[in-house]
Order: sequence, then C-alpha cells, then structure tokens
Amino acid sequence: MGPTELESVTSTVSRYEDQSVAGGALVFSVTCKDPIWTPIGRHGGAEDRIDVLESLQQETQAKLAASEYQTEAARKQSAAASKASQQSQTELAAYKTLKRLSQSIGDCGDFFGRAFPGKLVFSERGLESVRKADYSDIGGCWEAMWAMSSDLYRLFFENDEVGDVERKFRELTGIEMSMTEGSQTKADKRLMKKREDTYQGEKVDITPHIKLRSGNEHFRIYFGIVRSKKLLVIGDCTDHMETAGTRRRGQK
Repeated sequence: MGPTELESVTSTVSRYEDQSVAGGALVFSVTCKDPIWTPIGRHGGAEDRIDVLESLQQETQAKLAASEYQTEAARKQSAAASKASQQSQTELAAYKTLKRLSQSIGDCGDFFGRAFPGKLVFSERGLESVRKADYSDIGGCWEAMWAMSSDLYRLFFENDEVGDVERKFRELTGIEMSMTEGSQTKADKRLMKKREDTYQGEKVDITPHIKLRSGNEHFRIYFGIVRSKKLLVIGDCTDHMETAGTRRRGQK
C-alpha cells in the first residue's frame, strides 16, 4: 500500500473512530485491493451472512422433516412386514395341522378361524353357530370362507374406493353377497335386533351376509365389518336368519 492509499485509509478511519457499530464491530471502507475483515466478516457482509444462515436453517429444517417422514414410513413398512410375516406363520401352522379335508361346516370354521386370525374371525355366537351348522355343500362353504378372507377382505380394507362391493365380490368369486336386508325387515326393530352381535366388547352389525345354495338348501354366513380392528367378524352361520318374508311364510 502506497503513501497516498495509506493517507486515504487513515482519513476514513478518523471520520468513524467515534462511532459504534452493532455487535461492537468497527466497520470502515478502503480503496485498497485487499478486502478488510471485521469480527462480522467482510465489510458490509452482516446482512449477507444473515441471509446465508436463514437459508441454512431452512435447509436443515427441510432435511429434518424429510428424515422424520422417512423414519415414520420405515416404521410403518416394518410393522406391515411384521404383520404379514406373522400372518404367514399362522396360516402355515394351520395348514400343517390340516390332516384331511374338512368334513363339516364346523371343520371349515375351525380351520379359517385358526388360519386367518388377522382377517377373518368368529364372535362367540358365530363360533357356536358354525359348529352346529348343517349344510351339505362343505366345499362351497370352504370356498366362501376363503373368498371372505382374501377377496372380500381386500375390498373392504385394502382398496381406497369400495364402490359396489356386492357386484365386485360376485365378479371376483362368483359368490352372491348382500350388504343389507329388505325394507320391511329393516323397519322391524325385533328382526334387526337379531342382527346385532359383539366382538371383544365392540358392537358389530352382522346384517351383511354371504348367500349359498345347493339344490333346495340355503345357507347364509352373516358377518360384520370391524374397521377399528380391520377384521371381518362372522356372527352367524345358518340356513336363513328370520326376515319379514320368512315370517309371512311361517318360517323362523
């Protein structure tokens, strides 16, 4: 730095020597080639530094949010994988104990109750009824319970939009199903009371039912959808629960 430049610096400093700067930093400008640094950085860089720090903070927060999202996604994926693994083990154990094909409706109920406890279960009433059920088409009952634990379960719990579940289930399996009863039956409180059940202390509406037929035999599997537990609950297995129509015909 030459004499002229030094005099310029000295003159500039002398004009600001009695002024204070926020943070206790002395800020001055020079006309020399090399930049002069102060405790807050390059001359005039405080605002730039604030912008940089704010940008870094925003970037860090974004990375933290992304990390938390990925952690939560990984946790959910792990939980789903664990559930699937447990389900596979349970189903495998049920198949290993299946020494022969089901010989009765009760055998079907026993197998599916053990094989798919995370999808298809029986209430106490449902378990009692399936053990007493008398229907000749055991293979048809097996297929219906299989369809309930697979296709029907997916329609209710793994599809974003269920839509016309009766039609979709029929298209997938060829099995008839009804989600409701006739208007006269629904208007009869006594009849609808018969379609109330419980599972683990939770009320379950078992109006929906699978409709099977073999010759002149009719068989119904009444079930409820427990969304809080993601379960289909079988509440009754019978030839036909009483309706307004069966009452008029003198049936029970």
